[in-house]
Amino acid sequence: MATVADDYCETPVHLAAAEGHESTVRALVELCGPEVATVAENDGGKTPVHLAAEGGHESTVRALVELCGPEVATVADDYCETTVHLAAAEGHESTVRALVELCGPEVATAAENDGGKTPVHLAAEGRHCSTVRELVELGAS
Repeated sequence: MATVADDYCETPVHLAAAEGHESTVRALVELCGPEVATVAENDGGKTPVHLAAEGGHESTVRALVELCGPEVATVADDYCETTVHLAAAEGHESTVRALVELCGPEVATAAENDGGKTPVHLAAEGRHCSTVRELVELGAS
């Protein structure tokens, strides 16, 4: 039942990650295997780690990367946005920092979304000065 999706194609792992329920996410991944967090995409192409990053749930992001591997954080959604795009757009500086720490600086520097915007663009657009500063200090442009 942990892999059954609702009307929005979200599984229990999506829902727990979106709310930052790290212990529930850990339990589901440990009981069902990492594919419950890596294969499942909601109707926007987002995996559970996308939703955790978008919500600024740093500990849940860390748990998912730890349990599923760093590549889970580099997958793009239907808009070509990665976890760093989503965290930066919402001004979640500590989540951006954690993603770079766990996955390497290239996660913050390499990707453009389908509108040609990098995480720095999105952070600047949202007026998230500290997140812009963090990204630029990490080498993003």
